[in-house]
Amino acid sequence: MSNISRTVKSDYFTDTQEATGFLDPSAVGVAYDATARTITLTQAGGVVYYWRGQKTVLTSPWTSIPHDEGNGGFYLSSTNGVNFTWDTSPWDFSDIQVAFASVSGTVKFGLREVHGLMPWQTHLVLHSRVGTFRVSGGTLDGATYTVNTASDVANTPGFTESVIMDEDLPSTVLATPDGTYTTLRIGAGNTPTFDIDAAFPFRVANPTIPDTYLLVNNPTTGAETAGINNRFYNVYDIMVPVTSDADSQKYRRLLLQPQATYTSLASAQAEDPRSLSLGSLTSLTPELVFNARITYTTSSANTNTGKIRIATGGVTYITGSAMSQVSLGGFSSPSAQSVSFSPTDTILSTNVQDAIEEIATGAPTKNIYIEQPSAAEQVNVFFTDSIHTISGVQGVLDGSGDESVTISIKSGSTFGTGLTTHVDSKSVASFNSLAAIDVAVAAIPANRWVWLETSAMSNDPLSLLVVISF
Repeated sequence: MSNISRTVKSDYFTDTQEATGFLDPSAVGVAYDATARTITLTQAGGVVYYWRGQKTVLTSPWTSIPHDEGNGGFYLSSTNGVNFTWDTSPWDFSDIQVAFASVSGTVKFGLREVHGLMPWQTHLVLHSRVGTFRVSGGTLDGATYTVNTASDVANTPGFTESVIMDEDLPSTVLATPDGTYTTLRIGAGNTPTFDIDAAFPFRVANPTIPDTYLLVNNPTTGAETAGINNRFYNVYDIMVPVTSDADSQKYRRLLLQPQATYTSLASAQAEDPRSLSLGSLTSLTPELVFNARITYTTSSANTNTGKIRIATGGVTYITGSAMSQVSLGGFSSPSAQSVSFSPTDTILSTNVQDAIEEIATGAPTKNIYIEQPSAAEQVNVFFTDSIHTISGVQGVLDGSGDESVTISIKSGSTFGTGLTTHVDSKSVASFNSLAAIDVAVAAIPANRWVWLETSAMSNDPLSLLVVISF
């Protein structure tokens, strides 16, 4: 046994760099002063932390030295257990992490980073593979909104208080009252753009003119365009573990603006959050988690702000942790519907998802579903890369049984300018099953847009489905 050497207890702490961190992270208050550029820690009885097994108690309140002036991300930590300093480079996971300060022009907020005593290797893995996740709360307050109602008060929900976890660090996201939001859109150059104290969770071109459609954000160009009639748009609630000061609290809940347009509730709710662009948001806040999704539907008949309603069944919640919701490094896992597909003579779809469905059913079809159709719809169906022949058209309505909709199917070299009418003003009035609709002209030339129009309607059907078979 003489070849066995024993080390003293202090060697263990030095070699493992454990135990390091705050004794009770949930009890440590963290506030950021954007003017002084400092962090203040508070805890009843003193702020208790360990550095490689050695316990230290800071007098509460304890305030850091200021970080440098200018824009950037600033990391506050200790590399020796005594001195706490700022750096623009990320800390090591074996350091005592305290806070992160984000400064970009007028956007200034802090993040809580007072992690506990878990092994630093565990922290490294959890940070890269799990990230932030919701523990409880964060739901839309049911008393603050009403689905399928075209009024401003019905479409501005509040959110309940929530607890989220950044690995082992709990943070409370305070309740958000209805009518007070911070919206987020991606501007030119991938720049996150915030509107603080917004009255609506969505944006419109001019809030003083209520009878206008909500805006849709193109994150590639930063542009915003108005929505259109009878479409579905998603607004996402993102929660951030900010520090307790009033300035940072403005960024605790971000309402990400719509980035896509959908023709049905089902397709809108099939949107994968990993396909959304957050621009350079993760450089401003490396910790965040998607929480709720509000799906709005538009109608030309609505006169409220945004011309919208929260769709029936339009409130859903995003599950999982940040790492399973958001793509890393700007790369995303696209949905099959977002992957383009070149149509063939037998498969007409232009994306992988629809092409697979065509193959599964054995016959190429185009389905046009319109929820709460109007008498003036004009819905693009597809573009023909080759000659196609319509073998049949069927339609069905959902409603009480006394509704009808008059439809036409047209094609032309320019969308909306008809050269050929394939179905000419035929009434759809079937409710239990698809009913055949007369086809006037079956042949569709190559290089034509094909679209459906409605020209008359009675008694407001709930939905219209038209199936074109080839």
